[in-house]
Amino acid sequence: MFGAVDAKHIKEFVNRPRAAVASLKAEWWAAHAERSLDAGHALLEHTRLVDPSFPSAEYLAADLEHHVVLKELLDRASKALASR
Repeated sequence: MFGAVDAKHIKEFVNRPRAAVASLKAEWWAAHAERSLDAGHALLEHTRLVDPSFPSAEYLAADLEHHVVLKELLDRASKALASR
């Protein structure tokens, strides 16, 4: 799926100007947040038309469990990287 990793690209990413990137992200969200929320609301409305019971208690419980597992994996990865 992915080609070979180029060390130059990794170094460029690690050394990128973080403040400039944060500024660009803030500008993007300021310009697009409303459209993103509108799209999310439209998807929820469509989903509820297809399945009026959405989100069910079972769906919400499974979704929470997936988020807990993901958080645990991220915590493990963070600790592993910090111990290097």
